[in-house]
Amino acid sequence: MTRPIGFAGHGAVGTLLKCHLGGLAIARSEDQRRIGHPGGGNVFVVRLSDRKLMTDWIPMEDLPERIEGLYSPPP
Repeated sequence: MTRPIGFAGHGAVGTLLKCHLGGLAIARSEDQRRIGHPGGGNVFVVRLSDRKLMTDWIPMEDLPERIEGLYSPPP
């Protein structure tokens, strides 16, 4: 089983990574300020086994204890 990791980015670095992993066009509309809590402290979840984006930006304090499919192997 792949162990989870934490990634901390500053500014647009996290948005660039999220867009790449999610197959999204690079756009300011994908910034955490526009989707997550505007004060920062937001995260997104990626399944490492296949690098699938599992969530959009969510405030750290709202990160669920379990995310369905996070540990599922790729098909």
